[in-house]
Amino acid sequence: MTFLNKIFNRFEALNTEQLPVAEHVPEQDGYPMEINSSPENLEKNMTNSINELSEDLFVDSTVPLSKHQPDHTGKAGNSTLSSFFAKDYRFMGQNDGFEFHTFETLSVAKSKIKSDFVFCVDQAIEERKSQKLEILNTLVKIGELPEIKNLLTNQLQDLEERIATLKEQKELSVDNEGWVMKAIHAYHLGFVQGLNDWLASEGLLLPVSNI
Repeated sequence: MTFLNKIFNRFEALNTEQLPVAEHVPEQDGYPMEINSSPENLEKNMTNSINELSEDLFVDSTVPLSKHQPDHTGKAGNSTLSSFFAKDYRFMGQNDGFEFHTFETLSVAKSKIKSDFVFCVDQAIEERKSQKLEILNTLVKIGELPEIKNLLTNQLQDLEERIATLKEQKELSVDNEGWVMKAIHAYHLGFVQGLNDWLASEGLLLPVSNI
């Protein structure tokens, strides 16, 4: 909140503030005392209110959000991919294996994991491209200032490398390779475990000694 906004809000509150209703009106000599509402008294009250304003009215203590701080809304960096890999795919597979225990379920789930991964990669690529465009526009504005120009040029190179890596991972996922296989393998292992648990619960998985 800016300095002017704080002052405006404070005086707006003072203008709209209602005086509290007294439960007991003080008396003097058996008669109600007159409440002093003269212009001089009102001016005095206003002066006291102004003096009681806290320091935060004049000092903006709000720390601005840095662009380098992580954004968990999925709008910056590779937060979408981080959310993708943060899921417990083994646990998900174990639940599906126990509840559905069909090969079709396993196949469909793996395909969905792969499609979700591709979607997240596409989002990450677009985010990197937006960052690239922002840096390019900044380079145009600052002109030939060497210190900042070199810094932004290095960031551009880093973004280009990241975009290339993301595109490569997207292509690898088509052949069941790359980053996505970590999630798919975890789901597969969990599904097999869940299927075994279901077979055991149904008495269909007998110990070898009982055969």
